[in-house]
Amino acid sequence: MWSGRWGFVLYEKLFAFHEVNDIWEKCLALLLLLLASLAIGCLFYRVDAQKEKIAKYVVCCAGIVSFPLIAEIWNYNGANFVTCCNLLIVSLVLLFFESSEINYGLKLLITIFPMALVASSYEAALFSYVFLVLFFLWYQSRTGKSFGELMRKGVQLAIPLVLGIIMGTAIGHVICRLRGIPYYRNGATSIAWLHEDFSIKLFIKSMLEKYFIRGAVYFPIAVLAGCIIIFVVMVIADCIRRKNPESLLWGAFAFVSVFLQGLIQGTAMPYRTAQAVALFSGLTFFLILECLSARKHLFYVALLALLFLCFRQSAYLNNLNLLTYKLASQEERLIAQTGSALYAEHYGKPVLFPVISWEEEKARDFYAMKEMKPGNGFLSEAYLNLHEKWFGEDVHDVTYTETVYRSALSVCMTDADMMEQYFNYCGYPITVLDNGNLPSEYVETQILIDFGELHRYEIRDMGEYVVVVF
Repeated sequence: MWSGRWGFVLYEKLFAFHEVNDIWEKCLALLLLLLASLAIGCLFYRVDAQKEKIAKYVVCCAGIVSFPLIAEIWNYNGANFVTCCNLLIVSLVLLFFESSEINYGLKLLITIFPMALVASSYEAALFSYVFLVLFFLWYQSRTGKSFGELMRKGVQLAIPLVLGIIMGTAIGHVICRLRGIPYYRNGATSIAWLHEDFSIKLFIKSMLEKYFIRGAVYFPIAVLAGCIIIFVVMVIADCIRRKNPESLLWGAFAFVSVFLQGLIQGTAMPYRTAQAVALFSGLTFFLILECLSARKHLFYVALLALLFLCFRQSAYLNNLNLLTYKLASQEERLIAQTGSALYAEHYGKPVLFPVISWEEEKARDFYAMKEMKPGNGFLSEAYLNLHEKWFGEDVHDVTYTETVYRSALSVCMTDADMMEQYFNYCGYPITVLDNGNLPSEYVETQILIDFGELHRYEIRDMGEYVVVVF
C-alpha cells in the first residue's frame, strides 16, 4: 500500500472494503455522498436570512449527488468510499466551524485529525474544501460583509487545512521511519510545471478542451460548461448591481478554486477534480433558484427544469455504470473464448498473469473503452477536428472519459489470491502464481515481457506453468 497515503490504509482496515461485497461498499459510499450534500445544504441554509424556498436546497443536493463525472472515480474499488467519506468530512468541518459556538482553539483540536486523514488518503477532497470555503465567502460577500471580515474568516478556515496537511505528512513520515520503508504517494501527484517538456500553451488548450469544449460530446462537461457561463454572468451582474468590486474578487477566487488542483499540478484531470466540479454544479443550481426566488412562476419553471436535469444526470450516470458492466463482461468472455482457464485446468499447471507496464495498461484500457467515443453528429465532428488540430491525435484514438472502466479481472490481477478466488467463483479451479514473489525459474517470463515477446491475450506454455497475458 502507498506509504504516503496512510489514511487510505486506515480506511481499509476500519471498514474492510476490499474484503466485502463491492456493492456494499458502493452503497455505503453513496450514503456518505448524500450526507455530504445534506451538510452543504445545511451550511447555506444557516446563513440564509430568509430561510425560504427549501426546494433550492433540495435541488442543490440532487445536483451534487447525480453529477455523472463522479463515475470516473467510482470504478476504482475503495476509492469511491474514501472519496465520499472525505467529502463528508470536509463538509462537516466547514459546517462545524460556522455553526458551533465553542472556542476556536477547541474547534481546531477537534478538526485537525479529520483533515489529516483527508490529506493522507485522497487529496482531491482538500481542493473541494478550498472551493467550499471560497464559494461560501463569496456568498457572504453578497450580504454586505466587509473584505476584512471575510479575510479573517477565510484565514480561520484555512488553518485547519494547513495543520491537517502538516499532521498528515508528519504521521506518514513517522510510520515510514518506524517500518523502514520509503515515503511514497502513488498517483498523478507530481508537479508538471517542473518538467522540462512542460508547455504552458498545451496546458491551457488541455484545460479548455477537458473542462469546456468536451461538453460538445460528453454530457457531464456540457453541464459544467453551462454552469461556468451562468456563474460568471451571475458574479459580474452581482458586482455591477451592488457596486461591490470585492464581490467580484471573491467570485473569481471561488471560480478558480474549482480547477485549483489541475492548476497547481499543471495537469488537466477532470476525474481527480470531479468532486469540486460536482459541488460547483450543484451550488450553481442553488444560485439559479435563489436568483429567481422572488419571481414565483419563473422559480417553479426553473425548479422543474433543474429537477429534470438532475434526473437526466442520474440516467447518464446509470448508463455509464451499465457500460462498465458491459465492458467487464466483454473482457471476461474474451478470456473465456481464448480458453485460458480451461487450458490451465486441463494440464493442471499453475498460471502466471504478468503485471504489464502502465503504458501497456493504458493501451489495454483504451482497447476496452473503444465504445466510449464521440458520435457522428455535427458537434462530434467539430470536436474531433479541433482535438486533432490542437493535440495532433488521430480522430480514431480520441476517447472522452478520463479514467478506465475496469473489469473484476483488472482489479484482481495484481493479487494472486483474489485471482484464484475469482476463477474458482467462475468455475475454473486453477492455481495462480504471485507476480510479486516469483521464484527464479519464472524470471524467463519477465524477460520475455520486458522485450515485448509476449503480447496481449497470448497464452504460452512455459513447461512447468502457463503464462496468460491480458
